[in-house]
Amino acid sequence: YHRVCERLGSGGQPSASQFEALARAGYDFIINLLPYEQNTSLPGEGELARGIGLGYAHIPVMWTRPTLHDAH
Repeated sequence: YHRVCERLGSGGQPSASQFEALARAGYDFIINLLPYEQNTSLPGEGELARGIGLGYAHIPVMWTRPTLHDAH
């Protein structure tokens, strides 16, 4: 985990308890950037995040070939 600034952090795959810790720390949205073919997310990750009050989006980005479309 790396805190970029007060409202933005970046890190690897969080566990369920780490999702809860992020919510307690004041974060309000999770963005999953893993490509579909490498998706190692927790089962039901979006529902888990939303269930504890976090917003959630999965925006798959192919790390070896990112495009401008990935940023939209």
